[in-house]
Amino acid sequence: MSGKSRSGRKWIRVAEAAALQYGVVSRRQLRQLDVGEGAIEKAIASGHLHPSLRGTFGVGHPPLGHRAQMQAAVLACGPGTLTSHLTAAHLLGLRDRHPDRIEVIAPGAAGREIEGIRRRHGHPPSGAEAGHCHAIPCTSPSRTLVDLAGLLGEGPLREVVERSAVQRSLDVDAIAHILSTQRRRGAPLLRRILRDWRLPDTAGQGTHLRPDLRSPLEARFLALITAAELPTPKCNRVLAVEGRRLMVDFLWPEQRFVVETDGRRTHDNAAAFERDRLRDRTLQLGGYLVAHFTYLQVETEPNSVVTAVRRMLGNSIG
Repeated sequence: MSGKSRSGRKWIRVAEAAALQYGVVSRRQLRQLDVGEGAIEKAIASGHLHPSLRGTFGVGHPPLGHRAQMQAAVLACGPGTLTSHLTAAHLLGLRDRHPDRIEVIAPGAAGREIEGIRRRHGHPPSGAEAGHCHAIPCTSPSRTLVDLAGLLGEGPLREVVERSAVQRSLDVDAIAHILSTQRRRGAPLLRRILRDWRLPDTAGQGTHLRPDLRSPLEARFLALITAAELPTPKCNRVLAVEGRRLMVDFLWPEQRFVVETDGRRTHDNAAAFERDRLRDRTLQLGGYLVAHFTYLQVETEPNSVVTAVRRMLGNSIG
């Protein structure tokens, strides 16, 4: 086999590796694929490799998009590195905004003074605290929430907890375990928020809520109801009423009481208004009491919402 053919096969393997990493490879990986320093330098000069963060390259073009930058940051810092904190929250879908610098937890001194990377300090994640999201090494949702507790105020932290609940990645027991093994900033605040996601039991310990939620507004409403120690409703259940099948946001079957939480995105238009009225009439004909609460009401008038729900549930409630 000619030298030119061997070289071509090497670069095919490089391209295959990059395809699994958002178009990014590290110098370490290139060496493992038997690409020497001379060949690397020639590829840089010819535009086949595009330098990115320290010791990483985009293959064929510069790294494109946030995930490619995250992948480059992990590769630049070396094995054992995880995206973390605000970067992990963005990657996991718990926050829309991504930080200006890629935040990582890296072993030893890895990642120091690399432009574009913010090296976070803390107890090294291990076991269930580490994983992957979209094929990028990342702290787990539980560990990410613990890390964010030291950075965010109550409102933003409550929002990421609610998003985690909607994604069904909120694991109160796992978070409690992490908090029990190490002292962490923001731990009292996070524990206080998570109290709303436990149901009391006879031992007084509480059981973990794992509801089927579809929006942060539903998560906020459910946490509000739980904190008020009202009966826990069924979430997003289908009812057969008057020959129709209707999915309702929250249902108390024994009381035949339904709550719909109305976000502006899906309810603030004429078609939605008419659809909601038809649903209400159908449910009422079926013997259900129906109440609607908006995001603004749940956010700014929580006591009034709780009072209204309590009264509608009936005098048997506390």
